[in-house]
Amino acid sequence: MKDEEKKKSQLINELAELRRRVAELETGEGEALRQSEQRYREVVENANEAIAVAQDGRLRFLNRKAYELVGYSEKEVGDKPFARFIHPEDRQNAVDLNLRRIRGEPVPNSYEFRILNRNGGHQWVKTNSVLIDWNGRPATLSFLTDISQQKKLEGALRQSQKMEAIGTMAAGIAHDFNNIIGSILLNTEMALQDTPREHSNSDLLKSIHKAGYRAKHLVEQILTFSRQTNQEKKAVRVSSIVKEALKLLRSTLPANIEIRQKIINETGQVLADPTQIHQVLLNLCHNAGHAMQETGGILEVGLVDAVINDLTGEAHPDLPLGPYLKLTVSDTGQGMTPMTASRIFDPFFTTKRTGEGTGLGLSVVHGIVKDSGGAVSVQSDPGQGTVIQVFLPKLESVDQLEDEPMEAVPRGTERILMVDDEEALVRAEVTILERLGYQVTGKTDPKAALEDFRLHPDQFDLVVTDLSMPRLQGLELAQAMMNIRPGLPVILCTGYNDAVNPESVRESGIRDLLIKPVSLSRMAASIRQVLDKKE
Repeated sequence: MKDEEKKKSQLINELAELRRRVAELETGEGEALRQSEQRYREVVENANEAIAVAQDGRLRFLNRKAYELVGYSEKEVGDKPFARFIHPEDRQNAVDLNLRRIRGEPVPNSYEFRILNRNGGHQWVKTNSVLIDWNGRPATLSFLTDISQQKKLEGALRQSQKMEAIGTMAAGIAHDFNNIIGSILLNTEMALQDTPREHSNSDLLKSIHKAGYRAKHLVEQILTFSRQTNQEKKAVRVSSIVKEALKLLRSTLPANIEIRQKIINETGQVLADPTQIHQVLLNLCHNAGHAMQETGGILEVGLVDAVINDLTGEAHPDLPLGPYLKLTVSDTGQGMTPMTASRIFDPFFTTKRTGEGTGLGLSVVHGIVKDSGGAVSVQSDPGQGTVIQVFLPKLESVDQLEDEPMEAVPRGTERILMVDDEEALVRAEVTILERLGYQVTGKTDPKAALEDFRLHPDQFDLVVTDLSMPRLQGLELAQAMMNIRPGLPVILCTGYNDAVNPESVRESGIRDLLIKPVSLSRMAASIRQVLDKKE
């Protein structure tokens, strides 16, 4: 640190000397002074730190490193006000500190702020500034250090700590709920023992008892989620996680179930939460084990590299072309009918008996895989067992993860009509999208929204509508609007609904299908993609 300060002090003195000699040069001292001026200019120009001089609120000098930092050329910068290159949220503070320093008031020599670069982004810098004499008048000399990566790491650490705190809080809340639910169940059971079966309250108490057990299983899911929030996505070698999970599975499955594995060790990595990948495998294997618990059978787990291309893409239309890891879990159990197979990822849908499951396990699998950019497929027939394949996008190299920038939420200025019968949800979505720059009209009555649209069909650039609404379903609303104005971009939002097929929805002219709850980044990306897509 002392060496750094010494270096900066030396550069300050050399820059001051440079200005003095330039002044002498202007009075006609000759070639020797020109050479001296050139030497000092080279020192400043080739410095590893960005150096800037500001006077009267304007930039008077920038060295090569400073121009690289902001991304502008010397001509583009000119003598513009230095505040022009500072982030709006940091601008006033930087201007005030500069004015106070010029006036000779005591101010910190070092502070941090964001500068705006040429590509519209910003970078965090740390400045060390001092008061100097420039052409006989006071000015500030600043050494700027790019600390964007440091800020990114600090942000990741804060996010990790926040998620850890949320996970701890969720676990604590779930623990308290378990105490409450435990009390409800115990008191209900005692009341049932004291109540004759023929009494009218007996059925009511049984309903309370059943609801208590449902709440218990939901709290177990909360505990699972709270453990998952402690991890962030990173490059994960799935083969290691699968092998570790299979060791745990052996002790939890009946002895009449044989576990086989076909794992290719050389498979690549995926961008995921390792705890969630572990959860995916455990849920799939436990469901496979349940299908064979009475008769026994073979549980086989495979992991191989796979490529989705023009030939194989037809079987997986939701997946972009490219390299994937394919995780396969198969069993020789009782299999499923086509109707059952089509619903296994729906929340709370289960074929298990009461008390054996909540139907959340496979919906958790579906959510994790979708969040990772992958897909799940099911092949099953009654009496023929079940094969479930999980496709996860493969990282071609670890560098792809390390160099991946923080995702930015896209913005826009277009006019959007938002239709949903949940008033609180509409208010939130309108507020969020308006903050992103869009002009948003929110409607909670789909029929009223259709009438307004019929009167002003060119008033909106995009319609975002919920599927399940009273009086008029989202698909009907969308179709009616597209009949009025062909080519109208429409995004459909829905929860998990077995009546919605993504392929048929898109064939109807709807541009995108969003599954609730929809994150801000997912909705913003979808809106931008739909609006930017040319027919």
